[in-house]
Amino acid sequence: MKNLRSAVPRSLLKDKESGMSKVELKKSLEKIESAINDACEVLKQLNLPGGRDDDGRRAVATNSRRAVTTAAPPIGVIGRDEDCDKIIAMLHEKEDICQANTASDTCYSVIGIHGMAGSGKSTLAQCVYDHEKKCKQEKMEGHFDIVMWIHVSQKFDLDSIFREMFEGATGKSCDNFNSRNVLTEKLEDELRGKQILQVLNDVWYSSRSSGDHEELQKLISPLNVGKAGSRIFGD
Repeated sequence: MKNLRSAVPRSLLKDKESGMSKVELKKSLEKIESAINDACEVLKQLNLPGGRDDDGRRAVATNSRRAVTTAAPPIGVIGRDEDCDKIIAMLHEKEDICQANTASDTCYSVIGIHGMAGSGKSTLAQCVYDHEKKCKQEKMEGHFDIVMWIHVSQKFDLDSIFREMFEGATGKSCDNFNSRNVLTEKLEDELRGKQILQVLNDVWYSSRSSGDHEELQKLISPLNVGKAGSRIFGD
């Protein structure tokens, strides 16, 4: 039996734990690696930290199993207080510590959380959003003038998102404008000169799609008229 086993190519042997052949296991690992590379690419394109950013700060990772996809505050979230506090502290770092993107001369900086699907990114984002929304409503000093939550998803429509941003900024329903240019102008009028927190939930990006980067840049373009110290927080 020993001689027979040694005659079988190693690639055809089954892994005892996974039940997969070595070739199948290798292919699965390659798929996982490809997915991770795609995730890192979207963080790079949106200037979101992946592991550590250029200043050496550690990105916030998640390990919860619960996922939430609405802007309603999650109920009964346990064990995420420390992560939530870290993100809130990053949102309010002074500009000399957490600078806006000087390369493109924007008024905002970007903070991201990343992890596998179902790891609790949206739940954590909602905890942060709920805290900042409450601070805004109570008009606490040093907090954002406008706090908005936008669910992006894999396929998104810019006009719909801009209308959501308008409603989030004003608390009023958005009229159906004749063109995106008019809608964008109205939105920018509401955002101009204000310190903004824009939470982007469920952001998708594929390095194999040449249009994704351009569309994401269009999505965040209205924030360029905001006040220095604005933040984009994405998951």
